[in-house]
Amino acid sequence: MLKLVMALLLILSFCSVSADDDLDSKRTVPLTEDNWAQVEEGTWLVMFWAPWCAHCRRVKPYFVEASALGRKDVSVGTVDCTSEEGKPVCENMGVTSYPSFKYSVDGSEMMKYEGPRSTDDFVRFIDRLGNHSLHVLQFTPVDIEELEKRDDVNVFVFCTPNGKPTEQVTWIARRGLTYGRSYFGTIPSTAPVCGNRNTGFLINDVGKTEIAPTKGTVEECLEDDIDSARLKSVLEWVAKHKHLAVDRIDQGTFHHMSVTEKPYLFMLVSKEGEWEEQRQI
Repeated sequence: MLKLVMALLLILSFCSVSADDDLDSKRTVPLTEDNWAQVEEGTWLVMFWAPWCAHCRRVKPYFVEASALGRKDVSVGTVDCTSEEGKPVCENMGVTSYPSFKYSVDGSEMMKYEGPRSTDDFVRFIDRLGNHSLHVLQFTPVDIEELEKRDDVNVFVFCTPNGKPTEQVTWIARRGLTYGRSYFGTIPSTAPVCGNRNTGFLINDVGKTEIAPTKGTVEECLEDDIDSARLKSVLEWVAKHKHLAVDRIDQGTFHHMSVTEKPYLFMLVSKEGEWEEQRQI
C-alpha cells in the first residue's frame, strides 16, 4: 500500500512539473534587464509578476496559454520582478503592483493594459494589438447610423479632412486599445454628422452622441504635437467614457469600476462549491 501511495505521489509530482514545463515552453519570452532591449522593437504584451503573488500564479497560466493562441506577430513576455535580473526592469517601468500588464506597438513606449484577464480576453487583445487595421477603423455615414443602434460598444469617431487616421488619432486610439469594448474610427469631415468640421464625438452604448470637450477645437488638437496637453485632454475624455460593462469581475476590471463616477449594477453568480472564492473577490 505504501509503495502504491508513493507511486501516485511521484506521478502527480511529474504531472505537475510537466504542466508547468508545458506552459513555460510556449511562446512566452522570459524578460530581464539583459534582453529587455528587444521590447523596444516590434509589438509586445508583457506581464510583470512576483512568484509569491497568489493572483499572479492564478492568472499566469491564462496569459501563457494566450501567447500560444494569439497572433504570432505580437511578442509576449513575462518579467519576474523579484529576481535580480528583472527587478531593474520593473523599477524602470514604474511597476508597483502585481500582476501588471503593459503593451507597446511598433516600439512605442509601454502602455498599461487594464482589461479582463482570462485566456480568451488575452487572446482577443493580442489579436487586436497585432492587427493595425483594427486600431483605427474608417467609417461611412451608413456605418454611423448602424453604430447608433448598438448597445454593446462605445465608439470614438474623429472627423478628419480626408476621413483617414491622422498621427494624433492613431496616438489616441492605441492608448485606448486596452478598453475592450471601445473602438476608434475616422470619417470625412464632409459627412453630415461632422458638419464640415474637424471634430470628435462619442457614440455611447445607449445611442447618445457626445462631442469631445477640449480647449480649442479638435481640429487644433489634431494638429498638435504628440503628447501635447490638449491631446492628452482628449485621451482623458476617452478614458472617462470607456465602456465598462464586463462579463466577469476580476482585479483589473474591478479597478476600472471603482474609479469611475458611474453607478453600477452587480450580479453575482456562483457555481456550487465556489462561493468562498467569489466572496474573496
